[in-house]
Amino acid sequence: MFLNNSFIEVSIDNPTLSDGIVAVFFSFAVLAIIISFTLKGIFIYHRKDKSLRRSSPVFNFIILLGLDLIFIALIFYGLTYTTATCFLYAWLLAIGVGLCLSGV
Repeated sequence: MFLNNSFIEVSIDNPTLSDGIVAVFFSFAVLAIIISFTLKGIFIYHRKDKSLRRSSPVFNFIILLGLDLIFIALIFYGLTYTTATCFLYAWLLAIGVGLCLSGV
């Protein structure tokens, strides 16, 4: 950075989240995954209902699978940053969004 004809060094550290925010992310993600699996069970149990067959259960499963991947990526976002967690976060998020949008 340039300020008054002198340079100031700026260092950027790895971003860290507080433990409370990580706990909220983790609990929200786990709750959403539980809800997603509950919905999948409801779809399987009522698969012969006429109204459920009209709603394209295969596409509903694809959307729910994409949401599962997004929420698993949210869990990886709260972990300490390593090369592996960054790659997993990016890939899970990209595949999850792709699956969510492909089912629409």
